[in-house]
Amino acid sequence: MGNRTELHVLDGFTSSHALTYGTLRASRTLELDGQLLQFILSTDAELIDQLLGNQATLDPDSPEGQRALRLVRLHRALGDVFGAAERVQRFLNTPHAELGASPRDLLGTPDGVETVLALVERDVRDSLDPGFRGALATSSAAM
Repeated sequence: MGNRTELHVLDGFTSSHALTYGTLRASRTLELDGQLLQFILSTDAELIDQLLGNQATLDPDSPEGQRALRLVRLHRALGDVFGAAERVQRFLNTPHAELGASPRDLLGTPDGVETVLALVERDVRDSLDPGFRGALATSSAAM
């Protein structure tokens, strides 16, 4: 018992590496180009280039990190609702009556991630009711 090994655990909520990985994964899966990712994170092109080149990480406590957390939440919620990446893409690219545009179009607006996230998370939460036919039912039924 002379040697003690320290165990370092990455906390997905506070680890800059985990947040950066989740953000880049969301960006690839959601097919966000660097310019849209730059807009969503409200940062400069240099940071985006560094992130894409694995030369920088996102600080979860920074404004960019907070916006990245919302993007990761959206990515996870879309995966929970639609599963396959093709179905996620179809949802993102199809105009939605409640949103007044396609979700992808909204991602390029100041409150876009929040708006789409609220819609998707509402349906994830409400879908626990077996009789629920949510706002996404018509979008996902065509898939």
